[in-house]
Amino acid sequence: MIKISRKIFFLRLEQIWFQNNISSTHDVIRYMRVPNKIENDSRYIANNASYTVITQLNKSEEELLKDMKKNVRYEIKKCINEDVSISFYNSEDISENPSILKEFENAYMTFASGNKKLTKAFSKRKIDSYCDNNCITLSSATFPGGKVFHVYVNDENNTVLIYSASNFREENVDRNLAGRVNKLLHYKDMIYFKGLGLTTYDWGNISSPYEPNGIDVFKMSFGGEVCKVYNIYLGNSLIGNATILLLKKYLR
Repeated sequence: MIKISRKIFFLRLEQIWFQNNISSTHDVIRYMRVPNKIENDSRYIANNASYTVITQLNKSEEELLKDMKKNVRYEIKKCINEDVSISFYNSEDISENPSILKEFENAYMTFASGNKKLTKAFSKRKIDSYCDNNCITLSSATFPGGKVFHVYVNDENNTVLIYSASNFREENVDRNLAGRVNKLLHYKDMIYFKGLGLTTYDWGNISSPYEPNGIDVFKMSFGGEVCKVYNIYLGNSLIGNATILLLKKYLR
C-alpha cells in the first residue's frame, strides 16, 4: 500500500494505492488501481473504471515467457544475446542523482513530441512525490545508438507502469533492435520485481480489450489477464463531499 498526502488550497487530499478499504482523515480520498468500485456508501463517490492487463509474477521465469506470444518470446530470447545493458534505479537512487530523472525526462519529451496527450501526461511534480514516498522505480536499457526507459509506481506487492519512452525515431537508431530491447526490458522488469517479492505487474491501462489499438495489442501479447481497475474519489468531509459533487458534474 502507498499513501501520498497533498494539499490543494484548503482541500486535503490523500492518494491510497492498491487498496480501497483504508480509512483516512483527509477531505478527499483517492483510491488508485483497486479491483472493485465502491457502492452503497453514505459519502459522495466518483468511480472511474479502466481496463488494463495484469501479469501475475508468482510464476517461474520460464512460465512468464511461455505465456507470451511466440514472436514476443522469440524476440526476447534473441535480444538476450545482443549488446544491451540494463539498469534499475529506486527512489533513493533517483533522489541522490537528479541526472537519472533528467535523462529520462528529456528522452520522454522527445519521444512524446507532437502528441499533446503524452506530453501532458508527464508530471515532474508527481515523480518527485513518488520519490519522496519511496514508491518509484526506473529501469533503462542501453543498446548501440539508443536507449529505452520504463517508470513504475510500486509498493511491496504491486507495480504499475506509468511511463515508457524510447529514442527509436532518431535516424541512427535501429528500430527493429529498439523494439526487441523494449520487449526484453519489460521481461527483465518482471523478473526484477518478482525478485523483490512483488506479485502483480500492471501494464498501466489499455483503451479497449474488444477493439484494441496497436499499444493494446503489444501489452496483451505478453500473456497477462485483461482486468478492470478503478480510481475512486471518495468525499470524507463536508468540503470533500462538495468537491466530489462538482467532480461528478465535470465527469458527465
